[in-house]
Amino acid sequence: MKIRYFESATINGGVKMELIKNIYSILVAIVLVFCTSVAGSYAATIRAASASHTDVSAAVSAASSGDTVTVPAGEVTWGDQLVITKGIVLIGAGAGSTVITSNYNNVNGNYFDGRNYFINYEPANPATAPLFRLSGFTFDFNNKCGGIRLANDTISSLNIRIDHNIIKNATSTTLSARAITIQGTIYGVIDNNTFEGNMKHIDSAGLNGISWKNLTYTYGTADNIYYEDNTFYITGTPHSCGAGGRYCARYNTYISPSQLNPWYDAHGNQDGGNYATMGVEIYGNTITMSDNKGVRIFDHRGGQALCFNNKVVTTVWADIIVREEYDDALYPHPNTFLQHANNSYYWNNRKNTTLISGEEIQDCCDDIAENSEFYNHNINFDGTTGVGCGTLASRPVTCTIGVAYWATDQDCSIVNDNNVGVNPTTPISGTLYKCTAPNIWTAYYTPYTYPHPLRKPVAPNPRIQ
Repeated sequence: MKIRYFESATINGGVKMELIKNIYSILVAIVLVFCTSVAGSYAATIRAASASHTDVSAAVSAASSGDTVTVPAGEVTWGDQLVITKGIVLIGAGAGSTVITSNYNNVNGNYFDGRNYFINYEPANPATAPLFRLSGFTFDFNNKCGGIRLANDTISSLNIRIDHNIIKNATSTTLSARAITIQGTIYGVIDNNTFEGNMKHIDSAGLNGISWKNLTYTYGTADNIYYEDNTFYITGTPHSCGAGGRYCARYNTYISPSQLNPWYDAHGNQDGGNYATMGVEIYGNTITMSDNKGVRIFDHRGGQALCFNNKVVTTVWADIIVREEYDDALYPHPNTFLQHANNSYYWNNRKNTTLISGEEIQDCCDDIAENSEFYNHNINFDGTTGVGCGTLASRPVTCTIGVAYWATDQDCSIVNDNNVGVNPTTPISGTLYKCTAPNIWTAYYTPYTYPHPLRKPVAPNPRIQ
């Protein structure tokens, strides 16, 4: 485009074209500033000189929020923890290539204390922190400390992704160690990791009464922490939750050489001031037990839960239990969600091919009952009690308030190996309809997007995959 100036011309009786010229110059300057600003907003990549603690700490310190720090291959031992206070992407050369072993000991027995973890992520400004990602490492905690702590003590959600790592040996004689502990309002995904030799694998806690008073829980949303496509070699409870926490475990493969009680846990409110779990979803998982070893699929002690299409391979027992240990009135709150087990549905969970139902084993306060607070798979479902499963066309016309129906074109008489475990060939699909008024079915739940959206490439940084 050619710009021509007419220095002597006037407009509207005296406004010289020099004014237009000046305006043009100002506009050009604004455009240049804008373009420079946009160009400068791209995240930087900082390369640690080596995998040593000194070099990685220096690179992390030099990074700004949103930057990527890359760590080269190497096998090293760290004598101190790594503290991260910014939302950065920390990428190793790959599990098995960047191998970091702990020579750092936890300082006390409090698993909420950040000093007890090898890596402690706690951003200074959670409300504005971008995605934190940790990928491409082997972390051997060497039976000395807890593993990775993710903490946010505000109600502003904080997004994370922990992926493609080997995470092992988070044990300690002086600490109930977790490989990963989640404390506070942490959402996102933990995917494609291998866990082995840990006392506990992933534990999720909210902010206790703060979470219950300020947050809500809805099935099938992004407001959750997802564990998906991980492989766990386990001897103790893989996942527990409480104090206003939440999680969704889906499409994971578990291998256990010993009796497991339980596989999944959701704490209720407890003596001493802890509030209950807000909600969990458990589906599409498979566990293989050693011969003559049993498994409790789910110990449901509080909050809401969906537990479906999970498969146990064992020659002995497998069960689901529901219990209420403490009266809700011990910890009153204004949230509309109840703390005892409620609004919960279990369907098509199988020991080999045998259907497993939830059973109430303890109720301190007459709060829980089947077909009131929890509902089991009913193979003869007629809309009156339990949970039905089948094609949408087979859903009964009439229904009693509270019952539910899983409408799917997948087989409800088995748990197909193509639908469960790491990277399923055919992920689970369907819609849970809930009877919300006499003879009124309402679409209530569909599983959240799989794979989790945070697993997709994020432009303009090509290292995030």
